[in-house]
Amino acid sequence: MLLKLMPFCLGSIMFAMGLGLQRNDFTRLIRQPRVVSGLLAGQILGLPLLAIAIILILKLPAMLALGLLLIALCPGGVTSNLFCQLSRGDTALSVSLTALSSLIGVFSLPILLQFGFSAFSMGDTKFELSLWLTIKQLITITLLPMIIGMTLSTYHPWFHQQGQILASRCSSLFFAIIVLLLWHQQWPSIQTGALSIGSAVIMLNIGAIGLALLLNKAINLKGRQAITSYYEIGLQNAALAFFVAFNILHEPQLATATTVYSVVMTISAAILLTLLRLSNKKAPTDGETSTQAVK
Repeated sequence: MLLKLMPFCLGSIMFAMGLGLQRNDFTRLIRQPRVVSGLLAGQILGLPLLAIAIILILKLPAMLALGLLLIALCPGGVTSNLFCQLSRGDTALSVSLTALSSLIGVFSLPILLQFGFSAFSMGDTKFELSLWLTIKQLITITLLPMIIGMTLSTYHPWFHQQGQILASRCSSLFFAIIVLLLWHQQWPSIQTGALSIGSAVIMLNIGAIGLALLLNKAINLKGRQAITSYYEIGLQNAALAFFVAFNILHEPQLATATTVYSVVMTISAAILLTLLRLSNKKAPTDGETSTQAVK
């Protein structure tokens, strides 16, 4: 029953994300090609490469290796938008990048995950992934709800303002309840796997922060945009990872890395938020006002 609710849960989260978008958000991205290309490269290519390096260094078992790669391949989620807003980052850039990475992720995730199956599957641990079927499912569950939400947001201001806040809160609560129930069902395997995957997950999260630092220097990001880079690269769409593990691959053990990473990434994001608040330094404005508020 819970697994049948997971697609609806992910769809509602993407719908809420769409309500925070309008067409001019993508126009804004076109005006910042250096920033957009740099952050997307870090998220879509840099993070998976980092996960592969960690897998090889720690020599992770196949199931844990593929689980770590899965969460690294997922685009950003609404959590990154929330923390970006709370930290006074460039929320409009965060929401737009999350939407764009979600669009690209529909195709990059199954393709790169298929590569991971070939590279890290061993012994009796074999997986089969239909690329077209997976892409079709991801389009249906992620892109369509997001497009519907963006359409409503563009033509009906209420959805972009009050409706988006309500939808985000409800979908996030719904997802939290489902994940907690799944944790309860899968707790023995999660508890066993967490001991093995814990160090890898921490390394991935710390590496993501380091990757954001390197990108900030490489493309000269400062202030609000620099803050945005930390959250966009370090916070992934856990709901999507759970959906792929449970509903597409039907392998709950692949969600172990996602389970642990969800906790680690939230803690690190909260620490960064606290440090930014304690520093009592507002990020300098860059001439653009963040109009999206993702709750």
